[in-house]
Amino acid sequence: VVKMAGDDPTVAIPCLAVSAHDGGALAAVIDGGGEARVVWSSEGPDLWQEHLASFSAKGPTGDGRIKPEVVTVGADIWSARAHAPGPPGTCGGVPPAASASVTDMGGTSMAAPIAAGGALLMRQYFTDGFYPSGKATPGDGFAPSGALLRAVMISSGRRLTGSHDTSGDGSNRWEELDSRLPNNQQGWGALRLESALKLDPRTGHSATALFVRDDQGAHAAPCLATGGSWTQSFRVRAGEPLRAVLAWTDPPATLIADVILVNDLDLRVWSEPEGRVRWGNRAGSTTAGGAEEELPDRLNNHESVDVASPLGGVYTVTVVAHAVPEGPQCFALSVTGDFDALEGGQQHGAGGG
Repeated sequence: VVKMAGDDPTVAIPCLAVSAHDGGALAAVIDGGGEARVVWSSEGPDLWQEHLASFSAKGPTGDGRIKPEVVTVGADIWSARAHAPGPPGTCGGVPPAASASVTDMGGTSMAAPIAAGGALLMRQYFTDGFYPSGKATPGDGFAPSGALLRAVMISSGRRLTGSHDTSGDGSNRWEELDSRLPNNQQGWGALRLESALKLDPRTGHSATALFVRDDQGAHAAPCLATGGSWTQSFRVRAGEPLRAVLAWTDPPATLIADVILVNDLDLRVWSEPEGRVRWGNRAGSTTAGGAEEELPDRLNNHESVDVASPLGGVYTVTVVAHAVPEGPQCFALSVTGDFDALEGGQQHGAGGG
């Protein structure tokens, strides 16, 4: 028998709800003999936007290349229902109605078309002449190469800050995502198209400046042979992150090749204010004279350099043809941030057609 004091017919019952994600993480800590501390937060509900789906494929490839390149939404998607009741060409209700013509879907069947649609919008950005002014200018339109679209899509990547299920079977063994990009969990991050594009008027997330070089057409940089290089300098203003992305379409390797990469280009960024060199993908480091020195990437045909908080001054982006046995090799480049491009790009050493 329960008796409540007073005559108020209502009572507030304190309730705590723990999501499957957080519950799995807490259970793993406790099962491992550790201690768990609950921290109260006034933030909104966890809608999973920052987490990687448990079924999302991860890299690396057999020869060590980074995969995937980007990730996008692939769970809890409303998609068309192929055999909805009702006459053809008509729309029914919404779930859970039996007449619903949409259904809850997930997987690469959802993520792939979202990524493809993003690529199509980026292509239209260039064909409609939004580059370089940020406004549609038909006279500036050009058809971008696949390499340039890949470079710009990678440039749009935003790091997911949540967790991922490491069990492989959906049993909720959650671990925090790697905070360093690129990685073999989310590649260069989740697509956020506007962050890689200059728009006028500027939106809350669009880039202040965008500089591209394509592997063909009016905005093409010279193709490179072994030993050649191409350089472009920028006067960067402090504050906004600086990102440079290099992409090229590599010729096919032989079936028995241990390493799939054939033509090896390198992305290098020299920071005059810091007196420092950064190499694409920060593939490794070695100790030289007591200081850590980054090494070039020898596996991937997509490379990026990120400067989260650049100092004001000149930054020089260089594409180096380390080894091009089947050349010359053309390339595409995307640079975003707050900068002014200086004198035109300069080719050094061996070039090609």
